[in-house]
Amino acid sequence: MFPVVTALLVVFSLALIAKVLHARRKSDE
Repeated sequence: MFPVVTALLVVFSLALIAKVLHARRKSDE
């Protein structure tokens, strides 16, 4: 159970970081 929760947290954090970076890059242009 724990590895599954950890994997979900990693995927969620990576998706959130990617979204923030994409938004920041879009606003810079």
